[in-house]
Amino acid sequence: MDAAPFAAVADAPADDSRTLVWVGAIEPAKDLVALLHAFAELRRTEPAVTLRIVGGLGRDPQAPGYLAHCRALAAQLFPDEAADARTVGENPVSFEEIGGPDVPALADAYASATVVVLSSVVEGFPRSLVEAMFCGRATVSTDAGAVCEVIGGTGLVVPPRNPGRSPRRAGRCSATPTAGPGWARRPGHGRSNSSPSSRTSRHFVASTWS
Repeated sequence: MDAAPFAAVADAPADDSRTLVWVGAIEPAKDLVALLHAFAELRRTEPAVTLRIVGGLGRDPQAPGYLAHCRALAAQLFPDEAADARTVGENPVSFEEIGGPDVPALADAYASATVVVLSSVVEGFPRSLVEAMFCGRATVSTDAGAVCEVIGGTGLVVPPRNPGRSPRRAGRCSATPTAGPGWARRPGHGRSNSSPSSRTSRHFVASTWS
């Protein structure tokens, strides 16, 4: 994979930003329903956190209906919030596509993230996690497909269909939190998500995804 498109993404700021970003093709195997429910649990203790779901429809014939279901679930779980009776409410969950006004390029999606999440129950090669590491972003992902083999010890792993449980690394992902795959640490091959700001992000996730 080419890290060049992500080279200009700045490190995640060491501030109070609370933005989770999911990137991928929307279809049932990605289990966004579980992600939305886990996010609802997270919002109980961290009301300022937001979730950006970035991507178009997957190839599964059920994808259009699934996207509609996820939009409806998000509207049900998170009624638009307004500061007062005169203010237009905003939903903490957004559904966006690459090329839109807020996400003109893929790198912009990752640049906005405090943490990149992956919620799949079926996954091949987790491209979004590699791109997140190129950008130096912390990751929380389900143990599906080649996730653990790809991220090594750079991210947190949770069981599929239960991302609301306290994040835990699977046995084969038991490397130290700051250790990344060799290719991610070599010059010219991007950044592992072991910067101080990324470690702060992992601590935020570990303390709230419970």
